[in-house]
Formats: sequence, C-alpha cells, structure tokens
Amino acid sequence: MRTMSLILFALAAFFGGCDSEDSDEAKRYERQMALDEGDWQKALSLTENCGGDQACRNDRAAAYVVKAGLSASKIITAIEEESSGSYFAQLGDLFRTSASESLQAAMDEYMLTIGNQAVCQSGSSANKWQKDACFNRSLAAISQSAAIIVNFLNASNCWVSFCGTIDDNDVDALVNLIFFETDTLVNLFGIDSDTREEIEKIKSDINNSSSLCNDTNSCKTAILKYINNNK
Repeated sequence: MRTMSLILFALAAFFGGCDSEDSDEAKRYERQMALDEGDWQKALSLTENCGGDQACRNDRAAAYVVKAGLSASKIITAIEEESSGSYFAQLGDLFRTSASESLQAAMDEYMLTIGNQAVCQSGSSANKWQKDACFNRSLAAISQSAAIIVNFLNASNCWVSFCGTIDDNDVDALVNLIFFETDTLVNLFGIDSDTREEIEKIKSDINNSSSLCNDTNSCKTAILKYINNNK
C-alpha cells in the first residue's frame, strides 16, 4: 500500500508540474496574441500581477511600447533607414498620445526584469529574459528620444534661435537617452553592423553640430542643432 501511495504521489506531482508549465505557456501565448494584435490594453490587463515572472514583465513592457504606437521591428527599421529620413521623423507619424510617457513606462518595466543595469553592460551573466529586456529597453530609449524630439518640434517649431523656450528637463533627458542608454544597444547581443553604424552616425552628427559634445550643457546645444538640421 505504501508503494502504491508513493507511485500515486509521484504521478500527481509529475502531472501537476506539467499542468503548471502548460498554464504558464498558455498565459504567454495569450499575452503574445494580444501584443501581435496591437491590443495593448488587454496585454496590460494580462500582466497586472507579474510578480517575479520575468517573461511577464517583458510582455508588460512590450505592451507599453505598443501603446506608444511602436514595435521592435518598426524601431529598428527607422534606425536602419536613417538615410531616407531622420529616425525621429520616421517614427513621428507612428506615435500615439503620450508616447514619451508610455515608453518611459516600458523602460521602467524592462529595468524590473533586468534588476541591475550592470547586467546589460556585462551581458555574460544575463539570462534569456534579461538579455531580451536589455536589448528592448535600449530600443525603447531610442524611441523615447524620438518622441521628445517630436514634442519639441510640434510645440515650438524649434529653430536654434528660439530653443531657449524648450524645457531643460526634456533636453537633459535627451542627453541621457542618446549618449548613455543607446550604448547598451550598440554594445550588446547580436546587433547587426548596419544598425550599429547608423546609431553611431546619429551620435557623430550630433557631435559635429557643435564644437564638442562632452558635457550636459554642450550636448544640449548640439542636440538642439541636430534637431533643427534634420527635422
């Protein structure tokens, strides 16, 4: 009788484990379907209680990216096709209301998956979900820079001589986004050489628009000049 009880216990544990795994997979599939269909509201609803589930957190972050009007493929295409128009101009028509805020929310969610930015810098100790979060957080950062630039242009038609009216906090955000966040994207996880070159070209163009962009204040001037020269 004891032997039979142990067998039944083992079978229950085995099939119980399968049910749990199948359930997790079913949840991921449901979330992915919502994202593929552009239903960010459903995706956010499905990811309200992620807890420590890294896959769930990444999907929640992706939902915020979709809420902004974007997807990873659209962002990468805009970067790779810089020669046919500025990346922020290409993304500009895709942005929905409050895109910058949605993209910041995405970056925050990805950070919860990563846990520590140093993971993105080293890469070697990152697991699958953290690697995905590092890569996509950088895409969200690039997109947020585009959203802020579009906001500048829409708000004030920012010619260089009138850029004093631009909120310094927004320009500070651009400095951090363009010159620090995107380093993760350039340096990590299988980024192709064409995309790497285009990102570096954007940074180089910004540097070249000023004598030197080596601190926050000089970078502000350089970025504003770049916006005006490439809008």
